[in-house]
Amino acid sequence: MKKEVKIELAGLKIGMYVSRLDRPWIETPFLLEGLLVESIKDINDLKKACKYVYVDLMRGREPHPKSILTGDIPLINFQDKSINPFGKKRNVQTRRVSKKKQQKKTPARDQPVESVKSKSAHKRNQKLSEYNGYEEDIAGRRKQDYSVEKSFDDELKTASKVYEKLGSKFQAVEIDIKKGNQLNLDILTIDIKALTESIMRNPFAMSWVAHIKSLKDSTVSRALSSSIWCCTFARHLGLEKSAIDTLTLGGLLLDIGKHKLSPKFLKLPRSLTAAEFRVMQMHVNFSVDIIKEASRESFNINQYNDLIEMVADHHERADASGYPENLKNEDISFFGRIAGIVDSFDAMTSKRSNEGLESMSPNHAVNEIYNLRCSQFQLELVQQFVLTVGIYPTGSLVEMKTGEVGVVIAVNPSNRLRPRLKLILDKNKQSLPVYQEIDLEKLKNDVAISHGLAQGAFGLDMSTLFNQ
Repeated sequence: MKKEVKIELAGLKIGMYVSRLDRPWIETPFLLEGLLVESIKDINDLKKACKYVYVDLMRGREPHPKSILTGDIPLINFQDKSINPFGKKRNVQTRRVSKKKQQKKTPARDQPVESVKSKSAHKRNQKLSEYNGYEEDIAGRRKQDYSVEKSFDDELKTASKVYEKLGSKFQAVEIDIKKGNQLNLDILTIDIKALTESIMRNPFAMSWVAHIKSLKDSTVSRALSSSIWCCTFARHLGLEKSAIDTLTLGGLLLDIGKHKLSPKFLKLPRSLTAAEFRVMQMHVNFSVDIIKEASRESFNINQYNDLIEMVADHHERADASGYPENLKNEDISFFGRIAGIVDSFDAMTSKRSNEGLESMSPNHAVNEIYNLRCSQFQLELVQQFVLTVGIYPTGSLVEMKTGEVGVVIAVNPSNRLRPRLKLILDKNKQSLPVYQEIDLEKLKNDVAISHGLAQGAFGLDMSTLFNQ
């Protein structure tokens, strides 16, 4: 079976198999339909006859992703003149940072897409903090239990301001990255600490703000949402404050490498082909390279390695079905395992334009994550994540047993089946003139949720109903 990709002629290399041209073969000097490129002459002849060609990935060498075309859309962001698909330097660096000299690097432009994966045995990073590492134990990492210090209402306004400030700062960072400028981690730390402090006081206020903002298809809201859930999860696990700060920053930077890809490619309104998906996977390496080259005066070597390992591992899966290194659970850093669950949950609850999919309801997404326990994700971590977000996470639309429809605004830690709600439709599914806030934990048991609803049920659009 053919697996073809369309490439520009500048990307032709000896060893590729040209399966189709941009015109009928009979109009060219080639005698047969199909050509294994064996010499520079073959390449030059093709350049004279065609404007582009298709190569068969199953019968010859794969092209570099830089040369792959989607219609007339390049896959790599060429606004950044200082980089190639593997970072500013034309090589693939090992993802770990060490004080020792890096090994000799291999030029990336002459390598197939698969070269981003490590073919050698995985070497664990020995320079991680005591809170990260590779052990599967969770209880041993708990340092303290955090209590809610402020009410939802009292923290909500502060949470919204902190979110907006960090969002503006991160937008500026994204612009810099697109231009090929160096990432400055230090300029993010003050706002990251403000975000962490708000979540430590009351995690539900920030989760509510993040959910409303995430209903808008934005890389900024997606990044902040991942950051917020990483922080909230780490808070629930009782990790040390410094570890929570690192996880919060790491969540923000998980997909920073996507800015090295073409914006048009990222917004393709369809599912990606196999070849395109392999290019998409490269954002992990891009992210790692960006962080490795970042300015970081306020970070010690262990925190820095924690951050890199977290970002490098966030698409790895416990059953080795992830990428880019197909690591098993015991070789995925603890922070990477946390980020993998959070990133998956956040992706499910966000709009996915390139898959033509609307966002899942938070209730549906948490069930999907639970179904992936013991396969893609570590069982104990999934259980703790469900306890973090609740059966009906913040933002879930629910129908009451009496017929009213509400949205979850906060989870009750002591009883996750009885969250705090805003009722927005009456039992006849008519909009209430004033939204009624109720806390199921404080009401009789006969006032209860019947079931969760799909996103957009009864024509509800929460991005317009609530304006934070």
